[in-house]
Amino acid sequence: MKKVQKMKKVQKHRETLRSSSGGAPHISDMRIVLLGSRTHGKSSSGNTILGREKFDTSKIKDECVKREGETAGRHITVVEAPGWFYNHSVENTPEHVKQEIVLSVSLCPPGPHAVLLVIKGIWSFTETHRRVVQEHLELLGERVWSHTIVLFTCRDCLGNTTIEQHIERQGKALQWVVEKCGNRYHVVSNKKSNGGQVTELLEKIEEMVAGNRGHHFDFAKIMKELKMRKKEEERRAEEWKMKAQKHRETLRSSGGAPQISDMRIVLLGSKEEGKSSSGNTILGREEFDTSGQTAECVKREGETAGRHITVVEAPGWFKTFPVVNTLEHDKQEIVHSVSLCPPGPHAVLLVINAIQSFTETERRAAQEHLELLGERVWSHTIVLFTFGDWLRNTTIEQYIEREGKALQWVVEKCGNRYHVVANKKGDGGQVTELLEKIEEMVAGNSGGRSIEHPPKFTEGLPDDNSRGDTGYDSAKSGLESELIKSFKQLSAAASTQSFGQQKPPLRPAHTKAPCAERKVFERKVPFVDESTITVNYDDRIGRGSYGTVYRGSCQGTPAAVKMIEIGDNPVTTNEFIVPWRLSHPNIVRMIAVARSETHVLIANQYIHGANLQEVLYKDTPIKLQDEDKLFVALDIAMAVEYIHGKPIIHQDIKPANIMIAADNKKAYLTDWGLANLKETVSMTRGDHQSGALCGPLGGTPPYMAPECLVECENCSTMSDMWSLGITLLEMFTNSKVWSYSSNQELRKLLLKKKNPLAVPTLQPAPCDIVKPLIKYKPKSRMNAKDLVILLKSKVDLTKRYGYKW
Repeated sequence: MKKVQKMKKVQKHRETLRSSSGGAPHISDMRIVLLGSRTHGKSSSGNTILGREKFDTSKIKDECVKREGETAGRHITVVEAPGWFYNHSVENTPEHVKQEIVLSVSLCPPGPHAVLLVIKGIWSFTETHRRVVQEHLELLGERVWSHTIVLFTCRDCLGNTTIEQHIERQGKALQWVVEKCGNRYHVVSNKKSNGGQVTELLEKIEEMVAGNRGHHFDFAKIMKELKMRKKEEERRAEEWKMKAQKHRETLRSSGGAPQISDMRIVLLGSKEEGKSSSGNTILGREEFDTSGQTAECVKREGETAGRHITVVEAPGWFKTFPVVNTLEHDKQEIVHSVSLCPPGPHAVLLVINAIQSFTETERRAAQEHLELLGERVWSHTIVLFTFGDWLRNTTIEQYIEREGKALQWVVEKCGNRYHVVANKKGDGGQVTELLEKIEEMVAGNSGGRSIEHPPKFTEGLPDDNSRGDTGYDSAKSGLESELIKSFKQLSAAASTQSFGQQKPPLRPAHTKAPCAERKVFERKVPFVDESTITVNYDDRIGRGSYGTVYRGSCQGTPAAVKMIEIGDNPVTTNEFIVPWRLSHPNIVRMIAVARSETHVLIANQYIHGANLQEVLYKDTPIKLQDEDKLFVALDIAMAVEYIHGKPIIHQDIKPANIMIAADNKKAYLTDWGLANLKETVSMTRGDHQSGALCGPLGGTPPYMAPECLVECENCSTMSDMWSLGITLLEMFTNSKVWSYSSNQELRKLLLKKKNPLAVPTLQPAPCDIVKPLIKYKPKSRMNAKDLVILLKSKVDLTKRYGYKW
């Protein structure tokens, strides 16, 4: 019924426009501007309208593009403006993108007949997206809505769903946008050549113009304001440039800056700012891995511009997260970074992406993380702007001026020392100039080094066994103490799961009520705002016993978002409390956690690939050869060695909880719902000689150790090793390990100490790996550290890593 009403409303609106002026006159020279968020199909829509490939669909635009052509008896001018991030408010959009959006309407004088707001037709459209659209569109003023039509793309992906049904299903947020545009909308398929869909769109534009009494969108007032702003910006940018030059001249005149033959540099900054690329640019070759996120400090050396250069890259922080939300491991690595180039770095380079906005929130995050090294670190810091080639005709001084007070504060705090590099261009001059700036800064610091890592830089930093007195981690500690109580009450009979289907473990006898649990969360956990995490509900990745995983993003970073219903199950909290503590290249990283009224949203690192169970038993593009399997075994063994050192017991190691990346076949351990933190682990039931630690019971039966499934003893690090052994046995043989019809039958097999069926089929090399892990006596099993040593002896480490440990 609602769909019919909407269609009638639109039809009536079009008929009114036609009758109000005796029909809509044909516009022989039509001007159109395309606006919308990134990746929603603006370039493809421009090509569809013009009937040929005029816009490059392979690149993201950072400035306006204008194209012309003949379509349906009309000369059409189409201008595409740079897109915004679909979940970023206008405050977080770079100033040059906002200026390009405003500039777009001036590129088709005397003004566009229509602004087409491009929205992907299959996209979930939330209230956050609505606010973002409104803020960006109204950069052109409130009256832009009178000249706007919503253009939905991906018509062919809607299937049998009409566009009206889609608008209705998406709810109030999308309906508000459509109604704000006077119920004007159109849908196109950019993959199919259909002239009729374009002709109908052009007729709708003509009807809208007729309804606006033949007027196009007038931009004269907007452009006048923009020109005045630009003139003032250029004046202030010149002041920034003169100030920096004067500072350098003062340093030179004080006696010159001697060349440093052995220079030491530390790279700091938030994630995805270009630290690894900058390290490669400085060293003049590919020394740092740019394919993933840096989990631990990386040190590389080389010869550049007649100097021996040591570069240390520290793990990055999330740009909008305060230091309290940063993993403890990452904070310690930041502090540790300065000790990796003794007696201390000459310069700390604070790396900032020059094509993104820089807000007050990001300024506070940069300040808090940098000052983990102490207040005086600013005297030895230079701001290094990356992506300089994207600035095009904009100078770095104009960028600093446009971004406003937050970025200007950082530059001034660094003594107006800054530099810009283009990491994609091999330009030795830009590196030489940077090194000279470092030498000038060192001379200005009376020749002293930056930081000599005295003990006071690590004092007060909490480690895994204690809480420091700095106060920035006290909230996390408080939450964990609340949660650990419930973990300790788990029953030894918790596990009655069947293969491939996990049932939740028995809940503790004295569990907080859901409402009380939510209050604990709200008071203790540094949750991010719910709008920070975006979920694409049309793209479900998987479903487990405790939640559903969707494709999504966090602050524009692709993520796998797990949604878990808030309740009284400790597994809910375990899912984010455990990974919060972890940072390892073979463990799926938790990016952020948020909560709605009903769910906890956990944004994890998105691994493009499949889990090991899918790789083994389904037709995936990932094919593991024998050598690949050895590297998978090494990857997971290193992850297990790392968590056992915390100490944490995973309790559910199995193929379904191991992700394999499609590009490099790297393996990642994931899923912490049944894991035991060190607070739930005790030595009372463990083996003191082997160092095995014990905790409450859980797991998936085919992979559970005999002492857990048969004897119902507490789990231990050694039961993890059994689970890993069974997992590796299954991987090496490509077959199920046990043949059983019920959990009771499986228990009988284990009680009789039967060998898994697949053992006799093992080749010698895998046999040496698996057999020491699946011994029935826990203390006889190989531990993770020894397993890693064994696996390293069986693979060519230089093949993957380029060097041996």
